[in-house]
Amino acid sequence: RTYNYTKGTVTYNSGNNNDAAKIVKAKFTLDSTNVPKSYVYGDDAKALAINPSHLKLEGGTSVGKSVIDYINKDAKPSLVPKSATPSASGHYNAGRNYPVSVSIPTDDQGNYEIVLTPIGLTITIEQCVLTVAPKNMPIEKTYDGKTTLPENAVFDVAGSVSGEELNFDRAKLHFESADAGQQKKIVADEGFLESVTNGDVANYKVTMGNQMVGKINQQNI
Repeated sequence: RTYNYTKGTVTYNSGNNNDAAKIVKAKFTLDSTNVPKSYVYGDDAKALAINPSHLKLEGGTSVGKSVIDYINKDAKPSLVPKSATPSASGHYNAGRNYPVSVSIPTDDQGNYEIVLTPIGLTITIEQCVLTVAPKNMPIEKTYDGKTTLPENAVFDVAGSVSGEELNFDRAKLHFESADAGQQKKIVADEGFLESVTNGDVANYKVTMGNQMVGKINQQNI
């Protein structure tokens, strides 16, 4: 006669195969209310990693430290925005209301599964924000009736994503008005970010830093 009993996640079959043990797949649940709903383009791979402390065993029991350590070190399950396409640099493109599933590394797919509950989780991947600022110099020119910037004006752009190269059309930066004055606002027309090597312009949002102002001196007559 055979008797079955379970201890932890190991099911023992007494009377067959010399009491051989069968290790069954672990089933975890992930409360989707604990999952962030918004991410930023370029940070998605790290941010989408599942925090094992949010996992529960069947019945709602919290997982132990050994499981948390294993998942953090080796397993590395993550959330996958199913309808998001990756850019050439490997990042999920920015977008809204992406349905989410769970990805488990191939080597561990037979060892455990993770079920999202409740179902229907969607996430947003926001654009990466680029901030434009003058490069250690005042922006100044004499009134000429135009909004164009002086030729020696140089700018820094902060916020690019690893693996991508940003290409700018400098002519799209200009004073907001051509009138002489102090603290003249500098703005960027659409198309300032001309193209992105290994990426897409739509994944970025250009903003002007607080120091994006210049001076237009009066013309001497």
